[in-house]
Amino acid sequence: MADLGDDLPFVTQSVNLTSGNSLFAANNISTTKYTWLTWLPKSLWDQFRRIANAYFLLISILMLIGTYATYLFTTPLDPYSTVGTLLVVLLITSFKELAEDLQRGKSDKFENNRKVKVITFDESGNVIETEKQSMYVCPGDIVKLEGTMPSPVDMVLILTSIHADGNKCYIETANIDGETNLKVREAPPALMDAFPDVIQQGKLCPELFKGTLNFEAPNKNIHNFVGTLKLDAASDDVPLGAGNIVLRSALFSNTDWGYGIAIYCGQETKIQMNNRQAPSKMSKIEENLNKAIIIIFCAQVILVTISVISIYLMGFESESKLPYVFPPGTERASVLPLWLEQWFVFFHLYNNFIPISLYVTIELVNVGQAFLIQSDEQLYRKELDVNCIVRSSNLVQELGMVSNVFSDKTGTLTRNEMNLVKFVINGTLYDIETAEEAAEDQSSSPTNYMARFGSEQQGFYEFFRCLITCHTVVREKNGTYRAESPDELALVEGAGRYRCQLYERGSKEMEVSIFGEKITYEVLAVNPFNADRKRMSVLLREVKTDKYFVMCKGADNIMYPLCNMTTAGRNRVDSNLLDLANMGLRTLIVAQRELDKEEAMLWLAGYKKALVSTVNREENIANEGGKLEVGMKLLGITAIEDRLQDEVPEVIADMTKAGIIVWMLTGDKLETAINIGRSCNLVLPETHLHMLSRIDTPEHFAKRLREEYDAITKVPVNPNAALVLDGPSFLHFDDEDPDQRAMLLRIGAGSRSVIACRLTPTQKRELVRLVKTDTVPAATTLAIGDGANDVSMILEGNVGVGIFGKEGRQAANNADFAIGEFKFLRRLLLVHGRWNYVRQAKVFLYCMHKNMVLTLTLFWFSYYTAVSGTSLYESWVYTGFNFILGLPIIFYGFLDRDLSEEFALKWPQTYSTGRTNVALTTSALAVWILNAILYAIVVCLIFYYAVAPTFEDSGLYVAGTTVFVGLCMSLQAKVAFFHHQWAWPQILVMTISIVGMFLYFLMISASFNDYYNVAEKVYSSGIFWLFGFFFMPIVAIYIDWIGYYGKMLLMPTQEMLFREFEHADAFNNLQSLTCVRGATEDEPTKQTSERPLSTELHIDTIYSYNNNNRADGGSNNNSPARPASRGSFHTGSSKALPIYDL
Repeated sequence: MADLGDDLPFVTQSVNLTSGNSLFAANNISTTKYTWLTWLPKSLWDQFRRIANAYFLLISILMLIGTYATYLFTTPLDPYSTVGTLLVVLLITSFKELAEDLQRGKSDKFENNRKVKVITFDESGNVIETEKQSMYVCPGDIVKLEGTMPSPVDMVLILTSIHADGNKCYIETANIDGETNLKVREAPPALMDAFPDVIQQGKLCPELFKGTLNFEAPNKNIHNFVGTLKLDAASDDVPLGAGNIVLRSALFSNTDWGYGIAIYCGQETKIQMNNRQAPSKMSKIEENLNKAIIIIFCAQVILVTISVISIYLMGFESESKLPYVFPPGTERASVLPLWLEQWFVFFHLYNNFIPISLYVTIELVNVGQAFLIQSDEQLYRKELDVNCIVRSSNLVQELGMVSNVFSDKTGTLTRNEMNLVKFVINGTLYDIETAEEAAEDQSSSPTNYMARFGSEQQGFYEFFRCLITCHTVVREKNGTYRAESPDELALVEGAGRYRCQLYERGSKEMEVSIFGEKITYEVLAVNPFNADRKRMSVLLREVKTDKYFVMCKGADNIMYPLCNMTTAGRNRVDSNLLDLANMGLRTLIVAQRELDKEEAMLWLAGYKKALVSTVNREENIANEGGKLEVGMKLLGITAIEDRLQDEVPEVIADMTKAGIIVWMLTGDKLETAINIGRSCNLVLPETHLHMLSRIDTPEHFAKRLREEYDAITKVPVNPNAALVLDGPSFLHFDDEDPDQRAMLLRIGAGSRSVIACRLTPTQKRELVRLVKTDTVPAATTLAIGDGANDVSMILEGNVGVGIFGKEGRQAANNADFAIGEFKFLRRLLLVHGRWNYVRQAKVFLYCMHKNMVLTLTLFWFSYYTAVSGTSLYESWVYTGFNFILGLPIIFYGFLDRDLSEEFALKWPQTYSTGRTNVALTTSALAVWILNAILYAIVVCLIFYYAVAPTFEDSGLYVAGTTVFVGLCMSLQAKVAFFHHQWAWPQILVMTISIVGMFLYFLMISASFNDYYNVAEKVYSSGIFWLFGFFFMPIVAIYIDWIGYYGKMLLMPTQEMLFREFEHADAFNNLQSLTCVRGATEDEPTKQTSERPLSTELHIDTIYSYNNNNRADGGSNNNSPARPASRGSFHTGSSKALPIYDL
């Protein structure tokens, strides 16, 4: 049975073959958000946290009170029209979330029902193998892994099919940490000492499993584990570490079978404890949405209050003046004062001031835009067979608002395909031999081969011996290498050019060839690389000579103090490192130390003691490793090349033209980072570097920061400035000092780019957070990376982009967007991002505008009804407003394109539309509000004055339906007017929307007594068709046409001029193409373009271009002809939809 120990954070578990371990977690997992009982309540609770939904819940309650508690107040509208609409909106979202949760539940069910082989023993010690569902596996069960399968639990490895060579297995951890490299896990070495015959024979016996396990409490740390195995048949405790654990979801690979003891199950496994929800990110549109709703609510309260005050100003406070509201001889039913009663009446009447469908519309547009991004064939990477993946559809328009991009270097800007290209031995720089050169001397003896190195034979031998032995590379059965890092693989493969080969790498022995001579080494200890140590070392015994060596490699700043060097030697190494860094190469220092047997055994005793410690084991092991890695001999320097990804310089150049500040965040040394910056256009030849590096005190940092701040603020805009910052100096940055924060941000904002090197993952995240939270006006940050160490930065950014890279998929799995390579970021931002921002901004503004117009017509109408609160529109007609106008604006939101993709990519400056948020400025909002007021005035003048006598013999709802249709058709016309391109889907939904409106009226006309036969009477009226269906939309379009072209002539926006410039550009390209086609074979075909060669796109340039590049070369009044089509709208299929210009 299981027993909880008193020495927490450790727990003690009794592992036997007969009793269960019911006190520990079962292996059942659940990633669902809801159960069938909690789905609806929790979903509704989440939705009512949205301001608009809470508002309409309040309205619905007040309407029900007004219907059933008339002694308080009465409602002018049918409450169930609003309640029903609210329920539809809520249920749509609830069922969407349920569908997503059912998918998660389906995945959970598959995992929980997976078959697992569990081993028990009978009384005679014979093995009994049974299958059970994964959910029923408990801590203490003996689990069998075989073939290629994911581990169902976190388990301690006990015995494997590779029992004769270290009792190890191979696993892939891409599902855990995103790394695709093959890793080694081994059974505790002490088991071999305790049961040598059993392990050598690979015999499964009860003695290996009877005992007690002491291990740490469940935690999230996937790289650490501390435990002790106490076996009844063993005299000593068996220490357990992370290298003895196979975690859940790790893929058992390249090993026939393995047995282990389950320790963590279900929700207590490390991967489940790390499966947290990514932080919820809210887009700028959503932030504006919540603010706008509050403002509109305040405006609604003001309108309601004005209406109530008007009752008294117009003398209608006396009931005798409202005979149709309060018939003579009756008493007023309400116990409330007249002003309060009427306040609630008008509050109900104007409830549509806030659009109930706003959230649903925005979400549907987001989903449509996300679908188009994922269907874009130009964002497909064939080598990996991956499309762009959108995981946060609510952020698609944020892609068009990015002002700062934070990029990792290795694997993001570079390929993460490492090649050893140069090395230094005794101060001399050598190039790695080509494959052809290396093949020339493969048949010569080791002695003859070494003779080529002359007096440096010993130096070459020791250098390459260290490269071929100091690593964790694994040789697979087919002869290929698998490594935990691309750097290690590059070093081993590079050494192969010099006849240095790895034949076998076990946990106990290593067989290598150095210059053709086979040598066997016993592996006594491995001190692994980690982010704190920044080095690795191995303790080896050469079997043939019985000599002991420490082989070590690591970062130069770490290795310097650990090597014995003279001042002259250090200066020479510094010079070599600087030369290699200026070539953009990644460098490591290689060193060794020879030990005598007594020193090696003494160190091993301390090391083994650290291995079995149950408190601070990792720290103790690191301390013991540090004792070994001292007084070493520097053997040389390796230089690894990591080439840039495709089109990186061009992408960064375009982002800079778009006004985006690019921050390159890397762990490389300063000179390497600057050189890479020059290669990828972050730093130009004329760029002045503002250096915040090699600073060792807070006071020095504050002084340098002030100096660079003063220097950069002398010039308001300096496109040729770049900031260079290193991690050790950034440690002295005072995050609590607002002046330092402001100065650093000002320097960054005044630079074309920022290069930050020697950074830890935490420092990367801090830089992103600093820019995101402190920049004024607020910056939209995008963080992009490909490795597990970039996840914190990606989660911190307003937008996180992960790259499917060689370091795995953890970055892609945690990002809002995942792409195949860095070059796709240009299209994602400049094309999709800009389109999405422009469209979503219009959707947001239009939704506010249409409901504002509707409410203002009711506000005006109230003065024709003695401010009584009578509704012009029947309740269900009023309710249908948002649904009737929903489809066209939704399809506009993910199909329209104001600029072609070719033009947006050719002129990155057009990205400023979203980056500066021009569509949602206060002035832009004011224009839409004024337009709504103007619409309402025109509607009221036409229908309340011009055709009012026609309605004298008609019912209220006949007049109301005519006005309603005129209003809806005007707003349909408005959507049509701001379309820039048309395809058949937009035409179809516009038709469905209009036809559906007429069918909807017929349906409610046949369903509700208050509206009985109204639709038929309206449709038979000539006034309805003349004014409601035709005249009012024409007037509305005319209003918008005058407004648009008046603004174009007097105060044109950049967006207007971008479109004009594109049309003129397309026209001239068409003329050039015509000239080329018209040339004879004898004539040289020569294309000329009168467009300015400047890469800057300014308003003056557009004016000049439009005025001077006409088809007839003459009058400026003649507009250039516009092309018949701008291209095609792609949905990811092989076919394309024709697109037509307005």
